[in-house]
Amino acid sequence: MRYQRHKFDKTMAKRRIKVVILVAVILFAVINVRVRPVLKEMTAVEAGYITNIAVNAAAEEVLSREDISYDDFITLNTLEDGTVSSMTSDIHEMNKFKTEISKEIQNKLADYCEREVSVPLGTLTGIDLLSGRGPRIKMKIELYGSVNTNLKSSFEDAGINQTRHRIICDVNVGVSAIIPGCSSYTDVESSFTVSETVLLGDVPSSYTNVDTSSGFFDDINNYIDD
Repeated sequence: MRYQRHKFDKTMAKRRIKVVILVAVILFAVINVRVRPVLKEMTAVEAGYITNIAVNAAAEEVLSREDISYDDFITLNTLEDGTVSSMTSDIHEMNKFKTEISKEIQNKLADYCEREVSVPLGTLTGIDLLSGRGPRIKMKIELYGSVNTNLKSSFEDAGINQTRHRIICDVNVGVSAIIPGCSSYTDVESSFTVSETVLLGDVPSSYTNVDTSSGFFDDINNYIDD
């Protein structure tokens, strides 16, 4: 009797182990199907939020620290009546600014390299009725980003016989967000005004980019309206 009972207990224990393994496999499958897409979406949103904060903070810091003005980038040539006839942009100064802003954005992103977030368990299931419910689960997100910047000009009417010229910095940040068992990649687009001025007259017929870093005007790009 004792031998049979012992054999029965071992059989039951094996069955319980199999049930536990089966439940674990099912849970893992549910996590892959339901939870992983939610985690990817959540990390992408968090990465975008953090990146926008980093870009805005970097822009404010660089613009105030370098005390940048419109004249640093653009030289205006005027007629006797004060009307702007042509404009010359300093590519060297523009590239210098792009380097500074890219470096500062990277520094700001590094401050958020590891960020802890907590998410309700119900939200992770992806079920609308359970969203925001249940105990909060803490997760650590690691961010890695690459920064690309570009300066462009924008012209718009600013009144009678006046044109507003803006120098705008477009920023593209590719961010990888990684949490245990899941990762996502997202591109974040942002832009801000570097400097602006109001020109007397219409858009100038000549707009020249000059690279002054070499000391010679070998590389000159002219933009002339027909």
